[in-house]
Amino acid sequence: MSKVLLKANINQHVLSYQDVGDPQNDTIVFIHGFPFDQSIWQQQIDFFKTKYRVITYDIRGHGSSESGNNTFGLDLFADDLIGLMNHLEIKQAIVCGLSLGGYILLNAIGRFPERFKSIILNDTKCEEDTIYQKINRLTAIKNLNLLGIEQYASHSLTSLFTQKNIQNNFHQVNFIKNIILQTSIKTVDKTLVAMAVRKDTCSELEQIKVPTLIIVGKEDALTPINVAQSMKNRIKDAHLAIIENAAHLPNLENESDFNAAINHFLTQISTNHTNSTMINQKILELTNEIRDKYPELLKYLNEMPISIPNKENPEVHTDQLKAYYNQLLEILNQYKETHEK
Repeated sequence: MSKVLLKANINQHVLSYQDVGDPQNDTIVFIHGFPFDQSIWQQQIDFFKTKYRVITYDIRGHGSSESGNNTFGLDLFADDLIGLMNHLEIKQAIVCGLSLGGYILLNAIGRFPERFKSIILNDTKCEEDTIYQKINRLTAIKNLNLLGIEQYASHSLTSLFTQKNIQNNFHQVNFIKNIILQTSIKTVDKTLVAMAVRKDTCSELEQIKVPTLIIVGKEDALTPINVAQSMKNRIKDAHLAIIENAAHLPNLENESDFNAAINHFLTQISTNHTNSTMINQKILELTNEIRDKYPELLKYLNEMPISIPNKENPEVHTDQLKAYYNQLLEILNQYKETHEK
């Protein structure tokens, strides 16, 4: 079955996307890396579409999306993501960003945190380019315009895949090479500049309040494990999944483990949410009992530490809710034992 590419006018350019699955389900948006297109996510679409609404799209200038007339930059790329979500009337989404897609995701959650239900940072980093890396990007632009896209594509493959996959998985490697070859030199140039001048977002990681999964290929030399671990350490309660037999493209190189890691993460989030809902209901019942039958205990109720979600404290973990419930229950039971004999 061939994929159906849809079109939307987003921020003065035509953006190409796919929308698969039941719109009533939670939405996952996958953002591809550079210089690829949304077709790299087909195995994730096939895996997740029965339980989720799955959105993939081509970053402007890539795949079937137009470049538009604006100067490329992370703010613009993030605005396109939010623009697509607005177009599709998606208030909140689970978003997975690979490499450049991760840069876009970090920019977007820093500016529009309310739009994200959870995030998945896939073989990416928060640091800005070093001087050496900036020079490498500018050198790549120079060589690209002198030697052409074929040489650039061939050179890129050596850092995208494990050596074993380069040798043994011709179909997969050729698939990515063809995507790169179909990307215009102008788009590659403009995107390389956008990445070279992007701002560091590491200092903003501590502000991320949604469940976060960080995925990295075990043999990724571009964004290695220590980079992923550093991000995990900065984001409260973040999870880290290291994918065996994969480098920079674990969603292709080891799609079964990659999909399993995301599925486990999302299942865990769903379970925690269900447990929190049940405990909140118990807390509500206890609170109502105290208010209706034991108003003399309200002073103790009012003195309880704040651990119920509110605007100032939206993220409360299940163990905190359990502790709150147990404290309430202990106060009530002690009072009953003393006064109802």
